[in-house]
Amino acid sequence: MTKKNVQLILTKYTKHLGNAGDIIYVSKGYARNYLIPQRFAEVLTKNKINYLNKIKAKQAIVQERQKQFNLDVQNQLQTINKFSLKRKTSDQKNIFGSITDKDIIDIISQTTGINLKKSQINMPSIRTIGTYEIPITLIEDINVNIKLQVLPETM
Repeated sequence: MTKKNVQLILTKYTKHLGNAGDIIYVSKGYARNYLIPQRFAEVLTKNKINYLNKIKAKQAIVQERQKQFNLDVQNQLQTINKFSLKRKTSDQKNIFGSITDKDIIDIISQTTGINLKKSQINMPSIRTIGTYEIPITLIEDINVNIKLQVLPETM
């Protein structure tokens, strides 16, 4: 009786199978007719296993450095804790326009030199004067909350 499953290494993310670098077991026909010709996977060899282990080790080092950097950013933002913005307001203390992610990114960049992405900021709707809590997700397990104080602009 012949072997029914083949061991492959994925080269790209494939729905229902896994991410690049994952080792999978699939039937010979699925591997030979679809995964290998479409370059979603390659046959697993000893050299590819060694190469994969080296890449995973390098990725672990990079992730550790990035986590340490984000912890430093978190500490910097927590020590500052409060940022202030001035905006033109109406008599009812409503802001003309609104405060956006870009405004938050600019004020943090000006005061600390830290550059954030729009996707890291979970922005509430800010249309009046007051103090607001802004949650920032640096990476999936490192979060920080900053306070944003919106003040009326004096002419």
